[in-house]
Amino acid sequence: MGSVGRRRRHPRAAGNGRPSSTDPGTAETACERDSLCPLRNYREVRMSRNRLQLVWPNKEKRLLTHGSDTYEWVDPEDWRSSEVRLLEPVNDVGDASAGNLVIHGDALHALTSLAQLPELRARYLGKVKLVYIDPPFNTGQAFTNYNDAVEHSVWLTMMRDRLRQIRSLLAEDGTVWVHLDDVEVHRMRCVLDEVFGSENGVASFLWRKVDSPNDNKVTVTPDHETLLVYGKRKNVASAFSRKPDLNLLNAYGGEDSEGRRYRDRLLKKNGKNSLREDRETMWFPITDPDGGEVWPIHDDGREACWSLGQKRVRELIAQDALIWKKRPDGDGGEKWVPYTREYASETPSRPWPTMWTDLPTTRQAKAHQRALHPGVREVFATPKPEQLLQRVIEMATKPGDIVLDCFAGSGTTAAVALKMQRRFITMEVEEETVENFLVPRLTQVVEGADPGGVTAGTTEVPAAPLPEGVDLEAVKAAVRTIGALSDEALLDEVLEPKARKQLLRRLRALSKSTMVDTGTGWDGGSGFRVLRVAESMFVADDDGDLYLAEWTHRTELDRAVCAQLRYTYEPAAPFVGRQGRSRLAVLDAMATEGAVRLLVDALGPGETLLVVAQAIGDGAEALLRDLRKGSKIRKMPNDLARAGVLPSQVVQLEGATDGDDS
Repeated sequence: MGSVGRRRRHPRAAGNGRPSSTDPGTAETACERDSLCPLRNYREVRMSRNRLQLVWPNKEKRLLTHGSDTYEWVDPEDWRSSEVRLLEPVNDVGDASAGNLVIHGDALHALTSLAQLPELRARYLGKVKLVYIDPPFNTGQAFTNYNDAVEHSVWLTMMRDRLRQIRSLLAEDGTVWVHLDDVEVHRMRCVLDEVFGSENGVASFLWRKVDSPNDNKVTVTPDHETLLVYGKRKNVASAFSRKPDLNLLNAYGGEDSEGRRYRDRLLKKNGKNSLREDRETMWFPITDPDGGEVWPIHDDGREACWSLGQKRVRELIAQDALIWKKRPDGDGGEKWVPYTREYASETPSRPWPTMWTDLPTTRQAKAHQRALHPGVREVFATPKPEQLLQRVIEMATKPGDIVLDCFAGSGTTAAVALKMQRRFITMEVEEETVENFLVPRLTQVVEGADPGGVTAGTTEVPAAPLPEGVDLEAVKAAVRTIGALSDEALLDEVLEPKARKQLLRRLRALSKSTMVDTGTGWDGGSGFRVLRVAESMFVADDDGDLYLAEWTHRTELDRAVCAQLRYTYEPAAPFVGRQGRSRLAVLDAMATEGAVRLLVDALGPGETLLVVAQAIGDGAEALLRDLRKGSKIRKMPNDLARAGVLPSQVVQLEGATDGDDS
């Protein structure tokens, strides 16, 4: 009601301007009532003083960023750390309805908006299956497009705050993967234990990041990086996919008439707990094909037990599924021995190892980056190969799942998610990175113009089957080792020259490989929206007094108020938003008794009203309470923000720090 071109400045009323903690009409209380609110989570963790935890300077505060190299510590109740910012549309690429988002802005605000804006909250909150974050490593080795030189306390606070926000976005069976080097990995594990619970730790994966000789002037070379994996709850890893491994078929030497591979296993139990005294109920006779009784007896004469109980054995006999074979009895004759038949899986697989040495390295990732951005010598110092993200996404998600990365960089996570038919949300604070690298790369993927990475990848596999537990690298290592020992005549006492040559010849044959297609076959499609985190709707002067920002003209003001109060923006004059049965009206003037009557007359049956106005006239609040119980009036800007900012400390990265917090 009413319209303006620019907002007038409205100083804060007398007093500290803090919204009442018991007033359900304020944004503060709405957030505190929300169990997913970052502020509430912060308070709950801050009260847990008696447990083992990592402590660092200013841990009890939150962190705001100002530009690329300035940070400010603020009290957790500072409205700036929990304001819900609008996400402004920038442009669409391809099919914008696919649900993929590129958000330009600080992850603090982007994650808050994603979780609190009603139109996004319904679509993404609690529905993200995988979060992969490759944050600045805090190594002091900064490069052009990223600030990677943040002191420990700043870095830890930033990561702690982001992880708390991420946790609320995760699905119940979701996981977060944090990619780190050795500088902060030990501290990050403590932070993850604090945010997710140590019982929800899944694994630590090591990725070999180099495959070429390192500088021989150093005594220790960092060849790996670590991925720490945590779940929102216990046992989430049980849903991970397993590693495909065709070599497992080598253990199944038989093949039936339908082409299925199988192996026959002794029904008699061997090894540990295989004696009659261990499982008395497993000691019973079975009738062989000649009508005789067969008992489980070890070769040394000890009474043993079967591996299956009587009921299951009877079922196998009834199904004609018990396999009988004649075997030597030790006295020159033969005896019947029962077996069970085990068929190989149609998709043989094994658990994933935690050491990943079979993936491309930083060298190949840099080559892919140069192909994507011709003429740019080095875009990012430590890009990750698409095959690394392919493995993570393959393990932890299925097609259609949502993958989130709030430190997008060049966009590898989003690019691979798109090629693997997953949805993505990716965030990046640096404007140059978004405009010059992130959006152009993802546009190439949508247009099918990125043939590299996992699009048309190949993998080296053995040319001939290898025994279970033996991989191609192990055979190649054996060739090198035995060859070197032979050259030094160190095997002469145990192997004749002819035998050595035959052994090496056989190993070399087994070390031969072939390349198989492991690419996704991606040829373009889908699309994404590009959004920008809006500026704050508030400004504060040197005295801490709050004003509405100049950019908040009519439509933007309505949307900003809806966002801050978690109302869905639904403009239908005289209202601008809805939250269940509550309607929201924003007045660019004083809320008078006359305005209250007009608004109440427009309400539907059973609806309540929240009015946000520049000023409140005498008698207006009492009249609204009388006309529609449960309705309220709030004055902007102070009732929209969490006022009462405490003295804060601004840290220039090139200046002072809080002492040694290493």
